Amino acid sequence: MNHATIDTPSQGTQAAHPFMQAHGICKSFQSAAGRETILGAVQLSVGLGEVLAITAPSGAGKSTLLKILGTLEKPDAGTLCCGGEMVDFRNGRQLAQLRARSIGFVFQRFNLVPFLTAQENVELPLKLRRMARQHRRRQAQAALALMGLEPKRMAMPATLSGGEQQRVAIARAIVGAPSLLLCDEPTGSLGEEAGQQIFELLCTFAQAHRRAVVLVTHNESLARQATRRLYLHNGALQGLAP
Repeated sequence: MNHATIDTPSQGTQAAHPFMQAHGICKSFQSAAGRETILGAVQLSVGLGEVLAITAPSGAGKSTLLKILGTLEKPDAGTLCCGGEMVDFRNGRQLAQLRARSIGFVFQRFNLVPFLTAQENVELPLKLRRMARQHRRRQAQAALALMGLEPKRMAMPATLSGGEQQRVAIARAIVGAPSLLLCDEPTGSLGEEAGQQIFELLCTFAQAHRRAVVLVTHNESLARQATRRLYLHNGALQGLAP
């Protein structure tokens, strides 16, 4: 990975307060066995500059929680506050603005647009902000360079390896310097060394630029290096020693 940088606007006085707070988040789904509770009254606060790792067995609800924190899924009950603003899950315009300006996502399945190049995929969040074409190109190229992918910037997703697609997805998530970065197994398709490099980059992104990073992972080695660790068990978050 090289040392290219992306623009990170100042957070001002907001940096002194938790960026996201979740209170009493509940979520259940209908199954063949009846109504199944996935999340039960989850409480969570995430501060700027923090890297929070959430671990849990498969099927425990980690991805569901991440989608709710990212306003992609509505909880059955509870409240979510983002950047000092109460989230209204019925207000599509507010949700779209939050996602475009304040929240970045690294999805487990990458979710790259197959007919766009790597650079065009990374530019997408900046297009939503109506950023000038020349500026967003520079930002996208810098983000790809951070991931060691500058030579692949014109490649189509189908021609990239799984690890390269994962790094494009991470570049897309950080290119707009969102205040909150939500990562679902961000190193799952990478080898040990590359995964450690990406984790360290996410830590730098959080701490040097006062951003909040929440990642769900099965990688205990990386989780132990986070600022804080939580374990999702029986629908609730529990603290773990560092």
